[in-house]
Amino acid sequence: MSQAARQMGGALHKRAAERGAAIVAAMLVMTLAAILVAGLIWRADVQIRRVEAERLADQAAWIERGAVDWSRVVLRSTGDAAPNVDYPGQVWSLPIAQTRLSDFLNQIGADRPEEGDATYLSGNIEDLQARLNLRNLVNGSVPGATTINLNAVQAYARLLTQLGIDPTLARLTADHMRQTSASQTALQTGSVVTGNPEALASAGLGGSAANVPLVVEGLDQLLDIPGYSPGIIGAISPFVTVLPVATPVNANTASAQVLAAAIPGLSVAAAQTAVVARQQAYFRNTGDLSNILRAAGVSLTDAAALDVKSHFFAIHARVRHERAEVNRDTLIYRTDVVPNSTLVVSTRDAF
Repeated sequence: MSQAARQMGGALHKRAAERGAAIVAAMLVMTLAAILVAGLIWRADVQIRRVEAERLADQAAWIERGAVDWSRVVLRSTGDAAPNVDYPGQVWSLPIAQTRLSDFLNQIGADRPEEGDATYLSGNIEDLQARLNLRNLVNGSVPGATTINLNAVQAYARLLTQLGIDPTLARLTADHMRQTSASQTALQTGSVVTGNPEALASAGLGGSAANVPLVVEGLDQLLDIPGYSPGIIGAISPFVTVLPVATPVNANTASAQVLAAAIPGLSVAAAQTAVVARQQAYFRNTGDLSNILRAAGVSLTDAAALDVKSHFFAIHARVRHERAEVNRDTLIYRTDVVPNSTLVVSTRDAF
């Protein structure tokens, strides 16, 4: 082969190698670009889904607020219809099973009710005065003047005994409630800030703001008291609550266990008889309850501890809106100052 042929072959081979390298480089660039574009698309998709999830969550929250407002209307209308009594069988006591929102919208003739096809509501209104209120364990909230309500302590001790729990927890809880009530007032009046030794001592703070105990606002905070455990909290939760102010037990809605705890000398069996009697005819006043108790040989010695009307209710609302879910409990106070108007006291997510 001549020198010229060899040179030509070498040049062709070099150009072929260069073309191959260029093709590989182009393929690498295309692959890298595809990876970058795929990453951008993935991030954009994630962002879109995040925004969509936030939108659905916000919509579900607004639907839940609407359900709460509707429940408040029900409580007010029930109070207008029967201003002196609350009992099972009234509209507020009827739970709502899981129901499609569009069914509600169809009933009220709303425009485009089909928009609620993917939204479901459920929940119920609970009378919290059907339970023993631990706020009753103390009287007053003035430093140096906060006292323990012995009748309420004994009632709580009777309930604990029914549940097989050490009844001495009742007095320990009362002592803690007294201390926290006094410390809260001391904080509000500035005694802790000013360091007034007498006010601090009367509030049970030991002269130090660092010793201020947490105010009990829910059953979970009872775990701060020695002797309580999650198991005990779970056992008492159907029968006990903590409300902002002292309240009587509603004899129309309380369980037999709560009635037996609230009324000295009343057994759970006799209380069950009263529960059956009120199913036939609700108690119009505490006198009706006294008549039932008299037949069981029990007298109603502390009439102030019982009533037939309630002011505190819990709205348990559950909303499922496409992929979003909202489970929320709202504490409602129905006041007599403006007849039967309702106020939202607090809200919390339920799990």
